[in-house]
Amino acid sequence: YKTPCMLSGSSGGVTCSCCMECGFQVIPSVQDSLELEAEEGSGDAKNVNRFRRLKEIFVRYDVTPKELLEDTSTPQYQALEWMSYSDKSEPSVDDSNLVKKLIQRYALVVLYFATGGPDWENDLNFLSDTDECSWNRSIRGKVKGASDCKDGFVSVLSLKKNSLNGALPSELGVLASLTRVSFYDNNLKGGFPESLENLKSLDHAEFQKNEFEGSLDLLCGNHISTLLSDCGKKGGVECSCCFSCGFRQSLR
Repeated sequence: YKTPCMLSGSSGGVTCSCCMECGFQVIPSVQDSLELEAEEGSGDAKNVNRFRRLKEIFVRYDVTPKELLEDTSTPQYQALEWMSYSDKSEPSVDDSNLVKKLIQRYALVVLYFATGGPDWENDLNFLSDTDECSWNRSIRGKVKGASDCKDGFVSVLSLKKNSLNGALPSELGVLASLTRVSFYDNNLKGGFPESLENLKSLDHAEFQKNEFEGSLDLLCGNHISTLLSDCGKKGGVECSCCFSCGFRQSLR
């Protein structure tokens, strides 16, 4: 049985002493199969095996539908391919948070490809071989990128004014540690993925000065204190709980 429960200090809301899995904790049979760096063989065979196992993780944990990972034109496939064949990082197989870290890294790589990462104004160290907590740069005294990691998990994602172009992917919703996000002043289009509702810790979000459409009310139930978007008469976003509407400047 699976549930977002509390076991060994996890962050779920359900107490369960007999659950096989809580949140992103890994049951032993899955952990044994995730020893990506301890496999026999080398070169292409090892990379193919890594591709297969990562794909299995992302499907099993409902991060990405299988069909998107099999379509070579999708940012999800591009992210999986990069992590399998190009990523030289070495996650520790002894890390109890291995799966959660792999999913966090994957979600950020999907975001990179979904928003035209190769054409970003600044790559912010994304897709480097370092830990994703280092995927940031200090620009004019302010940190942009993925930062402020707590126990290895990103709490701030600032991609303002960085020439992002495209749509936000649903994988953004697995970054449950986020407390602040900013996509201010880019060329982002389309609607907001329903998965954003999963960001229960989010307290500050900036979506204004883009070309978003649809409703942001999915965040209103999360008691977010500051929510900015192109709502009202000037924008195409519906938002009943936004702190401000239109093209007002970023607060940070």
